[in-house]
Amino acid sequence: MGQHVFHNPQKHRIIFIEGITDYCYLSTFKLYFNEREFKDNPIPFTFLPISGLKNNPNEMKETIQKLCELDNNPIVLTDDDRKCDSDQKAKSEEFKKANEEMHDPITILQLSKCDENFKQIEDCFSENDRKEYAKNKCKELAMAFKTRLLYGGEDAVEKQTKRNFLKLFKWVAWATNLIKN
Repeated sequence: MGQHVFHNPQKHRIIFIEGITDYCYLSTFKLYFNEREFKDNPIPFTFLPISGLKNNPNEMKETIQKLCELDNNPIVLTDDDRKCDSDQKAKSEEFKKANEEMHDPITILQLSKCDENFKQIEDCFSENDRKEYAKNKCKELAMAFKTRLLYGGEDAVEKQTKRNFLKLFKWVAWATNLIKN
C-alpha cells in the first residue's frame, strides 16, 4: 500500500509568509511546539515563503494571482512595516491596497493585529534572543537558530520568546478558523 499526501484545507491551512528568514523562525517554532507541547493536537498550518511582497502594485497583483492558483483561499501573514499608523507608502500597506483592487481578494493577516508590538517576526523574540538570533534578516543566523532550538535543549531561548511565538500561533489559528472554506 502506497503513501498518499492530501491537503485538507478544512483541517490544515497553508500560511504564506514574506521571506525565508521568517519561514525559518516560524517553521522551527512550529516543529518545536509540535514535538514538545502539541504532540496529540499539532498546529494546524504550514508556512511557505513567497520571496517578499514585491516592489510595485502590478508585481503584487501577480503574486496574489499566483497564490490563488496554489490555494483556493490563500492566507498571507505580513509584517507591518509602517513607520506610523498613517504610513500608506509602506510595502505592507501597498500590498493590502493591491489586494483590495483584485476581483477575488485574498486573506491578509498583519502581524501587528496579533500584538501591536509585533511589527516583524523578529519582534516575537525577547530582547536577548533577538540580539543572538534575529539581529538582521540573515538566513544563516535563522538556520543556526533552528539547530539550537530543536537540538540545543530547553533553554535555547527565553520563556518570553516562546510565549510570543505561541501567542502568534494561537492568533493565526483563531484568525484562520474565522475563514470559511
